[in-house]
Amino acid sequence: MSLYQVQKLLFNIHNDLELRQRYSSHPRAILEKYVLTESERQALLGHDMGAVDTAFDMEFLNLVKAADVEEFVRRVTPEALKKAGVATELLAWVALLGVLGPVEPAFTDYIWGKKWSSGAASMVLWKP
Repeated sequence: MSLYQVQKLLFNIHNDLELRQRYSSHPRAILEKYVLTESERQALLGHDMGAVDTAFDMEFLNLVKAADVEEFVRRVTPEALKKAGVATELLAWVALLGVLGPVEPAFTDYIWGKKWSSGAASMVLWKP
């Protein structure tokens, strides 16, 4: 696995507008300049972020709705982080709930969009 190369590519695309434009029109040519495994190359060329596990997402959103911070944090295990894939969202929720404490939100929603790069969005509003 060449995680460094993937991160380097993403950093370069993020910080270099010209490279980003070239990647949009000729991604294969740009990828040739990086040492990547075939699966990494295919993942970067593909537009499928994988399946969205709405049941998994709702399990955590329901804990937010119930203001059950302790249970939310208890369920954020190494296994859950691995299942989440890009687990930074779960970790961000832990930080946010740690600051707010057990406060019930005034509004929650969950939207799944097939064309979105992230797949889904959770929205929560707390009123003072």
